Amino acid sequence: VTKVNHHLVMLNSACVHAQCVKNGAACNWTPKARGGTCVQNATGTWTCQCNPGYVGRHCDLCDKGMTAVDGACAPHNLVKLYANKTRLVCGGSGKIIGDAPTALACQCDEDAVPHGQLCASKKCLNTRLAGSVCTGHGECYKDACVCAEGYHGDLCDCRVRNIRAVAGVTASTAVFFGLLFLSAARCHRTPAR
Repeated sequence: VTKVNHHLVMLNSACVHAQCVKNGAACNWTPKARGGTCVQNATGTWTCQCNPGYVGRHCDLCDKGMTAVDGACAPHNLVKLYANKTRLVCGGSGKIIGDAPTALACQCDEDAVPHGQLCASKKCLNTRLAGSVCTGHGECYKDACVCAEGYHGDLCDCRVRNIRAVAGVTASTAVFFGLLFLSAARCHRTPAR
């Protein structure tokens, strides 16, 4: 940020009124967020005119129905919240297309498929069960299945027998971090439907 005079600053080769700048960004315009534009209103005051999905004096807050993910706002229905509190747009396997707040959808990456309104990595598909994601016993986190309690395996297709907590670690916590301690290592595969 370079001061041009007491009212204007230089940001990314453009002059912007200082009233629109917060944390080095004009109206939350960053590589990830497109919060708004600095405009002069009828009274001559410079303000941020927020894009759909953004609110606040500097367009740095998410509007109703939107969730903050990595500094940008995305519609709730296109954001997956995982057990480890990570939020990923389009399940981490796609990007949002369209204009907020309507006409938004996930466009899945080449190595992913639609899964509801989100996307799931093809590595999470169980082809024996008509392409079900994590055999219906877990959720796809990036490129791997995170199995529900009672299941394990790359595709959550093995039932766990004799689950017990080891050193205070529950089965669901252990599965998430890949540390599952099983007293019976035999896989009891979920039958094909």
